[in-house]
Amino acid sequence: MVTPAQPSGGEEAAILAELRSLADQMLACDADADKFDELGARAQEKLARLGLAFRRAVAGVTATAARTSEARGKLHSESEALGTGRYILGHYGQRVSQTLAHESKYTSAELDVEEGDLSGVTRVDGRCKEYKARLAEEKRQRQDLVSEFRQRTSAKEDEQRKCDEASDLERKFGEEVALQRAGLARIQDLYQSSKYREGVTKTTLDEFLPLPLQILLAQAASRERGCGWHASTEGTASALEEFATLAEEAGCDPFATSQLVLMHPLSVKVKVCGAENVSLSFHYLPDLNLVLVSCPDAVLGALRAATPEDRGVKLEQRLRERCPESSDKKKWRLPTYAPGSAVERLRDFGWAQGVCGLGVGASESKAKRRRKEDGLEEARRSARAALEGTGEGLAAVME
Repeated sequence: MVTPAQPSGGEEAAILAELRSLADQMLACDADADKFDELGARAQEKLARLGLAFRRAVAGVTATAARTSEARGKLHSESEALGTGRYILGHYGQRVSQTLAHESKYTSAELDVEEGDLSGVTRVDGRCKEYKARLAEEKRQRQDLVSEFRQRTSAKEDEQRKCDEASDLERKFGEEVALQRAGLARIQDLYQSSKYREGVTKTTLDEFLPLPLQILLAQAASRERGCGWHASTEGTASALEEFATLAEEAGCDPFATSQLVLMHPLSVKVKVCGAENVSLSFHYLPDLNLVLVSCPDAVLGALRAATPEDRGVKLEQRLRERCPESSDKKKWRLPTYAPGSAVERLRDFGWAQGVCGLGVGASESKAKRRRKEDGLEEARRSARAALEGTGEGLAAVME
């Protein structure tokens, strides 16, 4: 295919005339196919040149329109600027005319200055000074207001921060109080339902007392109605405080010592009803595995008369026999909260060991192994069964 040449300016009419001539020739050529093809190729070339010419013409028209629009906008803006300038000039000219129309003392007064110095003269009257002073005062007042506003804003922020902190503290305090109340409520519930609330009672003695004192108390409880006497645990607040003081001097833990005394009382008092001030206190010493009897001198004489063969050995003598390395001056080492004066009256009776089950069965080491192997309940049952063959036990001694 032949590349069409670029058409020059003013050729559109000639190209159209040639196209019309080619169209007439193609209509007249009905037999020769080669000539028809040649005419068709020439027509295509002319059409291509005509299209290029039209495109160039359209581009030229578009560029001309853009330049015209730009020139029109520029002319419009210059016209507006000119109108504004004329308005300003007219306005200021009018104001100058009005100013010149009003005479003042400066326009009518004769000034005693040279003509060349008139440009350096500044005309100031009293009103101008007053206005300047007023403007300066207003500026100072505005600055003072701004400074005071900033100070008040800062103080307001500080107060707001303090209020927020106080509100936060109050909220946290309320939450803490609610937690404390809930904890106290739980503690109160536990205290109300605790079996230790009212101290040691008959229903809990079997749990708290050592085994020999449990056996003693069981015999006393079984004979309570028939013999007219009763048994109870002994341990007052003063005795507990004295024991805690001695334990503290010995270097023991006060809390552990007090808990040991409260949870495991080590003495049982048996009182005969009807006889004034006649009572027996039984103290169990775990280190020696002994039950010692404490009673007034009159009762001690009656016990010795009832059992001549068993006079009752003092605690000091029993300590020297079983623990030669221990000094009798260190009686506070004994696990009992009896006062020091009461320790002097403690006696070791053989019948007391039998009543409490210590003189029945195997030795202490065997009893401990049996309690470990068979359990506490089995040891209690075996000890009580052995006591049934020893006679009346505590009741026989008291009677």
